[in-house]
Amino acid sequence: ARAAADAVAAREAAMRRLRRVAEAHATAAQSWPEIRRELVDTLLHLRVLSLDVVDAIETWRHAGGRPGASWPDPQTGENYLLKMKDDTRWVAESPLGELLKFSSKSDPFFVVPSTADRVQTPTNQMTPTLQARRSLRSGPGAGAAEMRRAVLPLQSSLLRKIRAAELCIVKES
Repeated sequence: ARAAADAVAAREAAMRRLRRVAEAHATAAQSWPEIRRELVDTLLHLRVLSLDVVDAIETWRHAGGRPGASWPDPQTGENYLLKMKDDTRWVAESPLGELLKFSSKSDPFFVVPSTADRVQTPTNQMTPTLQARRSLRSGPGAGAAEMRRAVLPLQSSLLRKIRAAELCIVKES
């Protein structure tokens, strides 16, 4: 039970950090590169902490013979896994959406921002050359908005763990 409580507390602290990053971006309290760096760091940390929460709650359930028991949110008492399903939806509508493409649907592990802007490997060897020519024709400043976009990496080693955690959350509802 202690591991689950600690995991939830760590994730809640990371959620507060994410809100502070959103506020800093909304008020232009930091430069774009600083905000981008802080956002990516916060999201990567929050992703791992969210996986830790699911793992800790599942371990707590199995160790105590509580297969369907819910872990209560310390603030509201609601099922914490169900809370996790939706407590990051606000990010899609926040100013942080200028930096990453967030899903307006449930995405507690931030898979969408990691895959939305993934560059596809060209099948035609001339494709990179043609794309470079096209961007030159677009003129200077055409990609300014894209240069502001952040990149949120997703390690392939986490994909199986994320999928299992997502299934666990879906089973809760």
